[in-house]
Amino acid sequence: MIEVVINYDPTQKTYKIYEPSTDSLMVSSNLTEALVTLNRFLLDSGLTNTDILNSPDISYHLDSYTIRGIIEGNLKLVKRLNQAPSGFQLSGKKFNDDPSKPDGRRKTRGGGLGSATGFRNAYKKFGGSGF
Repeated sequence: MIEVVINYDPTQKTYKIYEPSTDSLMVSSNLTEALVTLNRFLLDSGLTNTDILNSPDISYHLDSYTIRGIIEGNLKLVKRLNQAPSGFQLSGKKFNDDPSKPDGRRKTRGGGLGSATGFRNAYKKFGGSGF
């Protein structure tokens, strides 16, 4: 089993990620970046053949600053996701729907396909004689 020790230094605002069996240490202000860098270093240097990001046989040791930082980061992400417009809202803006209208449509001006003259003009372009 591989062990990874993660310690946050509040004075320097950095994460220290240590893997004892290879005596490898990565330091970064970003936890994810430090883990990815350590993983890449261990694999590229041949110190291990185990991907520490995907292996189920890893024991992580976290200090309280790190676990609190992970939780706070997840809470911020959940808030952002809850406040962000949904895919349906973004699609509606793209296709000019109007949520204030009961059927979600916008009022069109006379030249669009929604009007009789707009449809006749479009029909003529395809070789029709109109009506």
